Amino acid sequence: MNLEPLDQELSRWKELLANAGQNLVELDAMTTYQALRSDRVFRGVTEPQVRAARQSIDRMWNMYGQISDVLGKAQALRDSPPVLWKRDEWMKEISALLHQPTVDDALPDASFPAGNLTASPIPPRFTVGRALAEVLDAFERTKTIIAKLDARYQQITDAVMSANKRIALLGTTPGVDSLGALLTDSQSQAEFDPLGEWQSLFETITARISKIESQTASIRRLQELINAGQIRLNSIPALGSSAQKSHDICIKVFGDAAQVPPSDITELSEWLATLKSKLGQADSAAVSIGLSRWTAALEAKVGPIEACQKANAERLSRVDEIRGRLSAARARVSSKGTMSVELADQFKVVETNLAANPLNLAKTEAALVSLETLIRR
Repeated sequence: MNLEPLDQELSRWKELLANAGQNLVELDAMTTYQALRSDRVFRGVTEPQVRAARQSIDRMWNMYGQISDVLGKAQALRDSPPVLWKRDEWMKEISALLHQPTVDDALPDASFPAGNLTASPIPPRFTVGRALAEVLDAFERTKTIIAKLDARYQQITDAVMSANKRIALLGTTPGVDSLGALLTDSQSQAEFDPLGEWQSLFETITARISKIESQTASIRRLQELINAGQIRLNSIPALGSSAQKSHDICIKVFGDAAQVPPSDITELSEWLATLKSKLGQADSAAVSIGLSRWTAALEAKVGPIEACQKANAERLSRVDEIRGRLSAARARVSSKGTMSVELADQFKVVETNLAANPLNLAKTEAALVSLETLIRR
């Protein structure tokens, strides 16, 4: 028997064992792997998969230890060569360690064949090469379950962070207090069964958050409408005062004017205060209906005052316009140097109408148009 092939094989198995050991070291640094190695409880769909992974891990370590022992024995024999006449027996012993089934599968994945239930099952034995292949296979299966768990844990973390951000933005909105505890409970349940259908837990929370967000947005919008309505309501006294001044001037100038409607806002103010109180109680539905009616009542109050103010202001504006056009007519005539008797008489007609009290606006405008026509001749 030649020693060189045995040396090469022993070296190759030791190298493969070292690689397997490095893989196990890498596993040991993973948080999820530590959870699998601990007594952490899993439930639901996750439990049988984790149980299988734990069995695979135990099997992997058990076989790894046995392989290490076998190769250690083989190396120890190789390092202690016997006397020449015992050399063949020595090499056969090394060869047996490397080629014969020497590694027990103490924790097989599959059940032993059915047989005598009272007899102790005999676990299968593997060669070093087959045992190393089994260790590598167990390593890959362990990595697969870890990757699945990590992906789900990340999804759970993302769901929790997203919900927490939305809850934080809601501040002290009514109904928010219970969401934090519900989120913590849902996260705990999800982490017990990360491979299960835990998404429904967060869908319930998300639905509640969305409902509160919708209510909050509705309340915010109603508050903005109330604020805008309050500003418009507060403008009524000043608007009424301005309309009354225009009215009084029109009476002095024309002898008549559009009548100014009452501008008292007591009833509207009390109504709006009631709506504000209901909004503070988060009764957005009732406030929305009430605010719509209040706004209609506000416009019914403001509209006539604004119409009165506009009508009277427009009449006074026409007087200012007549004065401006009359001044422009004088300037044009002065630039020519002479004025006919007819033109002078028409100036007096316009000025007389403009100075009349009450002032006839239509008659004065007609006289001005006649004056402007004479000037253009």
